Amino acid sequence: FNIFDKDKAQYNSLFSKFHIIWRAFLLNILHYIIIGIGTMFFVIPGIYFAIKYCFATYTLVDKECGVIDALKQSWADTTGAGWHIFFFMILTALIMMLTSYTVIGVFIVYVPIKLAWIYAYKKLAK
Repeated sequence: FNIFDKDKAQYNSLFSKFHIIWRAFLLNILHYIIIGIGTMFFVIPGIYFAIKYCFATYTLVDKECGVIDALKQSWADTTGAGWHIFFFMILTALIMMLTSYTVIGVFIVYVPIKLAWIYAYKKLAK
């Protein structure tokens, strides 16, 4: 996240958060279980939970908090921005689908899309 804090990106920061990998793994499993359960109760709750928890992994990495704290913070950060996040999800999904026809296209757009999500997180994070 240094790139958005106007700090110079350094090679040693690439693996500086490696110690939280198991928390991130657990968070992602819990995240997909919540979205899956929401989707089983029609599609709308699944989309709602996907929007509310879309920044949980970024929060976990940025603040090095616990799994539940990351989920709570993501819920708080996305309050009031649901429609913006929803349309941003649709836009990034469309870009990924359009470029998935060529393998090279996915590699070209993946990093800018991830950077756009990090930028959105930084703008909405409290």
